[in-house]
Amino acid sequence: MTYVEFFDKNHIDNICSALMAPPERIVFVSRYKQKTIEKHIERYRELFSGRGVGIEFEVVSASPYNISEVIETLTGIVRKYPGCVIDLTGGGEAFIVAAATVCERYREMNIQMHRYNVVSGKMVDCDADGKTILTGSQPQITVEENVRLYGGRVLFENSSNSGATHVWDDSVMEDPDVAAMWKICKTDPAAWNTAVSLIELGRNAAGGKVVIDDRTLEKESSKNSAKFGAGALVLEELATNGIIDIKRSGSGSEIVFKNDTAARCLAKAGNMLELYVYILAKKAEKNGEKVYTDVLTGVTIDNDGVEEGGVEVRNEVDVVMQRCLRPVFVSCKNGIVTTDELYKLNTVAKKFGGKYSRAAIVICQRQNKQSLESLKKRADSMDIRVIEVYNLSEKKLAEKIANLGAG
Repeated sequence: MTYVEFFDKNHIDNICSALMAPPERIVFVSRYKQKTIEKHIERYRELFSGRGVGIEFEVVSASPYNISEVIETLTGIVRKYPGCVIDLTGGGEAFIVAAATVCERYREMNIQMHRYNVVSGKMVDCDADGKTILTGSQPQITVEENVRLYGGRVLFENSSNSGATHVWDDSVMEDPDVAAMWKICKTDPAAWNTAVSLIELGRNAAGGKVVIDDRTLEKESSKNSAKFGAGALVLEELATNGIIDIKRSGSGSEIVFKNDTAARCLAKAGNMLELYVYILAKKAEKNGEKVYTDVLTGVTIDNDGVEEGGVEVRNEVDVVMQRCLRPVFVSCKNGIVTTDELYKLNTVAKKFGGKYSRAAIVICQRQNKQSLESLKKRADSMDIRVIEVYNLSEKKLAEKIANLGAG
């Protein structure tokens, strides 16, 4: 079977039908020459090849400002490939008008036309015969595949790239230590942040140990004794829960983590919030089905997707969820939030998700009332949802995270 696709800058529009039912061939009708869009086609080819599917791609150029040219181009395609299916998901009005004209002009050829609604997950009949030629479950892609479609590359953690995306084991979903850390973090995010910053001060000790020198502790205490005291209490609570062990080491205090999970949650102030949002997204269900088909946290993205030497331009996204073909980009903030965070989030969401992306910022620490209102107004103008953890029960927070993938 051959699909006729009108090439669109929203890349998921170009391949959603093929993801549902892979064809032998896709013919793109595009305002651009093949050389211009070849890099995009190569990404599509790579995605399907990774799934064990081989698809032949062709490109035919036609100007959307010249209806007669588009009609002539489409006519040539339907004659060359009898029984082809015209997909109206991508492209503009001119292509749709031309497709309708060709369908009517060559009615005896029974040309099939459809459109896939990426938001609802429904295939819509567009040739007035009351049926769609493609049926099946909603197509899905992973977070990694989505980023690749838009020209980036998810960098995963390995022996030579320890600061990249870590894939959590499913055991964290019901880990009592994770639940205990989240309770401590949510109760007083500012104190949690201070505790993590104190741990950070001891990370340069010999042998990879975390040892906080007594003089350093005295210096930190002198800066703000109340803030320091709150952070120290969090460390004591973590020790009481057996998540860390604090013991004397020379002229300082050594902090030993119970396991890798504890070490990762306490590596950065926002890591605990990120992990909890990740867990809620993984658990989210609607009508007995998982809301998200893939979830990653601490996602490091190489912007141009090319493995090369030198300095790479990277973005880091706290949590990325995939709802079938729609990505949701989430920024998790455990401290004071500025509008700069909204601009960063919006840029990444649009670059790696186009018009189908959703975005949200999850805030754990109470903000200045005036600053928060300003932040909400700016977020609303960017279609970014704001979730205030401190105002929500655990159940309501879980519902908020689940609803990010809806509609």
